[in-house]
Amino acid sequence: MAPYAGTNLVLQLTVTESKLDINWGLGEYVNSTNRLMVPNQNGTAVSFASGDVQTVELDFTMGHYWAEENCELIAFLQDNSTKEILQCDLKTMAVAEYDLDAELAGMSNIPDELCHGEIAPVIKLKNKGAQILTSVDINFDVNGELIYTYPWTGELEFPLMETVSIPAFTFDALAENEILCYLTDPNNGTDLNPDNDQITKVTEATPLCTDYVVLILKTDANPEQTTYEFLDAAGNVLSAGGPFTQTYSYVKDTVYYQTPGCHQFFLYDAAGDGISTFYSIRTWVDGEITTIKSGGSFGYVDETQFTSDVDGVMAAFASDVQAGCPGLTVEFSDMSIGSVTEWDWEFEGGDPATSNAQNPSVYYAEAGDYDVTLTVSDGTNTNTFENQNYITVFDLPEVEFAAVGDQCIGWPGFELTGGTPEGGTYSGDGVEDGWFYPDMAGVGTHTLSYTYQDVNGCENVAEQEVMVDACTGVGELTGKQALKIYPNPVIGRSTIEFYNAEDVEVNISIYNSIGMLVKEFNPETGVGVHQIAVNTQDFENGIYFVKFSAGDETMTQKMTIVK
Repeated sequence: MAPYAGTNLVLQLTVTESKLDINWGLGEYVNSTNRLMVPNQNGTAVSFASGDVQTVELDFTMGHYWAEENCELIAFLQDNSTKEILQCDLKTMAVAEYDLDAELAGMSNIPDELCHGEIAPVIKLKNKGAQILTSVDINFDVNGELIYTYPWTGELEFPLMETVSIPAFTFDALAENEILCYLTDPNNGTDLNPDNDQITKVTEATPLCTDYVVLILKTDANPEQTTYEFLDAAGNVLSAGGPFTQTYSYVKDTVYYQTPGCHQFFLYDAAGDGISTFYSIRTWVDGEITTIKSGGSFGYVDETQFTSDVDGVMAAFASDVQAGCPGLTVEFSDMSIGSVTEWDWEFEGGDPATSNAQNPSVYYAEAGDYDVTLTVSDGTNTNTFENQNYITVFDLPEVEFAAVGDQCIGWPGFELTGGTPEGGTYSGDGVEDGWFYPDMAGVGTHTLSYTYQDVNGCENVAEQEVMVDACTGVGELTGKQALKIYPNPVIGRSTIEFYNAEDVEVNISIYNSIGMLVKEFNPETGVGVHQIAVNTQDFENGIYFVKFSAGDETMTQKMTIVK
């Protein structure tokens, strides 16, 4: 070593093991796991006083469950005062016992219970020989018959291992199946250690399940990597889910069997390290809810097979909509399983209330939550399915439209603002872009509408009638005097126009709805038509009364303030 002034040196020796098949969410394997510190954590004191090279001999005992070919020796020289590591080296403990030795180290992705004659095994191929492994045949016998051979090629040095995904192949599945995987012709030669060349997997009959299957899954820290699907006997997707977005959240999916036969469930992980949480599949077996699969430790895919037993009939239905506004029409679809010949529907709150059609259409007039019940029969077996509060009919919004008041031809247009809740639309004769124009409406009685739609899409309308008068010949209203107010309703400013046939004193008083005087005018006038501008900015919204007095004659008109 280089010149060093320190004296507190120790040699640390650590025995580690790699390729541990442990699911810690850190990858396919856990590597460099500390098994032992020799002689202990304090190390061995070393002095270079006698020379630059020192030899240290240390003895240790291997654990019986350690895989020697996966163990390493890591030695490092450390300044025990500063903890600085001065030198370090790693040596593998693996030693090739044979020149050519291909090992079948593992076989997975084959269900323990199997009914579907198709598998895609995942193989762990390891080189335990001195030669670099460049080729080997991976063979599969099923129930005593060679079904498939996969010719692997690559470059695998000692003592490395590779995961090989075998393409899917098919076979005639029995209730129980013996699957033998074995290696032949490594490097087109003879394997010198045939004892590690094969693995046998025996699959059992799948459980006979009835009614439905339930998946309960908890996502892990990487929910976007997780997906799943249920397939029926024909390979049709009955249900699927993922990728997910919420970490450590629960997912539940209930899937009803529609046909008998062998069904499959696949749970996928895009990163190839399974999930660090768990999942379970539960279904009815022999009349009891039973967990037929649970786990979380797998690679890219975990498969479960089960056989559905669909006898007799099972009622089920769907519909085009489940919620809407009063006046809702729902198209129901029979989704029952089995050879159904009779249908008996009950529709709470619907019209019709009952039906024997297979796919009925039902009208819901009133708001509420309503149950739907379907009973089906094949002439021998009967089954009933009730879905409570299946249909929701929302309430209509409450809509009001404050009175506009009568109008005169020639009065200016004004913005309509009396509709509530806000956000609706105005319509009717003389209405354009939310403004009412008397001249556009014309003389006569007109219906104005305010239409409002709520967040549920439900719509309601409030209406009122507004009269538009010609209001011609103001002198014709009485023999001596006439009065008109415009615009009315008033928004900000209005004009009081009056006709005086005689030169008399005039008084104009404005009262609120409780009779309180709020404004008064005593204009100096003579014979003819006169106008007074009224600023109503300080007036509250509401109904007011304008009293016009000229000599011994009096008349009163209503004025509406709308801001």
